[in-house]
Order: sequence, then C-alpha cells, then structure tokens
Amino acid sequence: MASEQKKQPGRVAYEWAQTLVYAVLAVVLVFTFAVRGFRVDGQSMRDTLQDGDMLLILNNGLCGDYQPENIVVL
Repeated sequence: MASEQKKQPGRVAYEWAQTLVYAVLAVVLVFTFAVRGFRVDGQSMRDTLQDGDMLLILNNGLCGDYQPENIVVL
C-alpha cells in the first residue's frame, strides 16, 4: 500500500511540467482571444487617461456594440 502512494521523482516533475504547460497555454489563449493589456503612451487622452495608465481591453467580439463614451484602441 505504501509503495503505491509513493511517486517516482521523475513522475512528480513530469506532472509539474504538464501543469505549467497547461497554465501557460491557458494564459496565451485568454490574452490572444479575450483580453489584452495596454499602457497609455502620451498625452493625447489627457482628460480621460493619464500617461502610463494601464488598461485591460476586451476584444471586439466580447464587448458587443460600441456605445458613446467608449474608448476604442486601434
């Protein structure tokens, strides 16, 4: 019974590596198809956003129709 509960060190490392790969893949997919990070650069949006502000931007397919006062990033 005790021998069944012990895992080989290589097996534990493999499981950690597999979990890490899945986590990285999930983050890449989310930032590719759902949201993106963006940093404001410059003073062109000074009344609304300050230079250096960080934004989390939804991709077009997730946000629906544009509304007045929305910020659009191209």
